Amino acid sequence: MEIFKFILSLITTPAFVLGLIAMIGLILQKKSGSEVLVGTIKTVLGLLIMSVGIGALIAALVPIQKMFEIGIPAAGFETFVTFDEAVVSAVQTTNLANIGALIAWTLLFGYIIHLLLARFTPFHYVYLTGHMIWIHAGAFAILYHSFGLQPWAVVLLASITDGLYMTLMPALAQPVMRKITGGDEIAFGHGQTLLNMLCAWVGPLVGKRRTRRKT
Repeated sequence: MEIFKFILSLITTPAFVLGLIAMIGLILQKKSGSEVLVGTIKTVLGLLIMSVGIGALIAALVPIQKMFEIGIPAAGFETFVTFDEAVVSAVQTTNLANIGALIAWTLLFGYIIHLLLARFTPFHYVYLTGHMIWIHAGAFAILYHSFGLQPWAVVLLASITDGLYMTLMPALAQPVMRKITGGDEIAFGHGQTLLNMLCAWVGPLVGKRRTRRKT
C-alpha cells in the first residue's frame, strides 16, 4: 500500500510527469543511456528549480502587495499576482481540492493526446516549451475544475483541450514563422499565440511592410 502511494505521488507530480515525457522522447530518438538519463534529470530538476524560484518571487511580491493595500485603503481593493507560472505553482503546491493532482494528470494525458494528433493529423508539430506545457495543463485543469465538474471529467476535458491547443496553435502561427525563419524547421509554442497572431494580422494594415536586405 505504501509503495502504491509512493508511485501515485510521483505520477501526480508535474516535474516527474514532464521528466517521464522527456525520457520517452529521448528513448524514441534512440539516444544513448547517458543522454536519456541526463536529459530526464535536467527536465525534472529544471521544473523543480523553477518552482522554487517562483515561490521566492511570490514571497518577494507580498510586501509590495500589502504596501498598496495599506497605502490606498479607500479604494477597498485587494492585490494579486497575475504571473502565470506563479499562479499555477501556487495552486499546485497547496493542492487545494486535489487540483494539483488534476494538473499532473492533465499534463500527462494532454501531452499524449498532443503527440497522437501530431502523428496522425496533418499538423506535425511537437510542443517542446517545457514550462508552457506545465502552465497550459494547469490553466485548463483549473478552468474546468471551476465549473464544478467531477475529477475524471476535469482531466478528460482539460486533456483534450490541452492536446488540441498544443497541436493547433503552432500550426496557426507557422505561416508567420515561415516568413521570419525562411523555413519550417522551427515552430512557435507559447501561451500568447492568439494574441501574437492578431498582431501579425493587424500589423500590415497599420504599418509599412519591410523587405529583407540580401547580404
